Amino acid sequence: MSNNPIAMQSKKWIIDALLELMNRKAYHLITVREISSKALIDRRTFYRHFECKDDVLRLVIDDITTEYLNSIKGIAPTDTYTITKNFFEICFQNRDFINLLYRNNLMYFLLDKFYTNLPIIHAQVRSDEMSETLSQDMDYFWRIVWGRHSAASSRPHRGVVGSLEENKVAGARGAGAGADVVKPLGPQPPHVPAGMIDYPRN
Repeated sequence: MSNNPIAMQSKKWIIDALLELMNRKAYHLITVREISSKALIDRRTFYRHFECKDDVLRLVIDDITTEYLNSIKGIAPTDTYTITKNFFEICFQNRDFINLLYRNNLMYFLLDKFYTNLPIIHAQVRSDEMSETLSQDMDYFWRIVWGRHSAASSRPHRGVVGSLEENKVAGARGAGAGADVVKPLGPQPPHVPAGMIDYPRN
């Protein structure tokens, strides 16, 4: 992101405008014209900073991802529990934004970014945990995440993000609950089936 204070302020106005609009209507119905009007800028200013509205979400997710990666880079090689704990702590701090993604079937933006950074996350795990169990550990992590989605779909007023302990319980219930999915606000995203990710090993 540019360090130009005027550019940074314009981007903040655009981000705030989009998120406010997402609280009122489905993401796929929001136009750049609406975002610009809400941010009190013209469309030329919008396109000076972003190519499309998806790029606005990506900028927010980049900031969240950087915050998470910094939180695990600043510690010695650790275990998968600590890495997972930090993940949910960051998600909880940004729960309003993440719940907006969830309500609009846009979680794949966040998860794609996470997949991209798996090698960095993997490098932070203690070498004595780099074994045949790593894949199982990471599968458990994703069962918590996706199980939370399933559990949250039956309680849309609660949202998808809670504390790590809440996510453990919800994940365990949701993974096998087969809860009905609430009607989406937008088009359904592509689904990443279990077992599609190759976990790196030493």
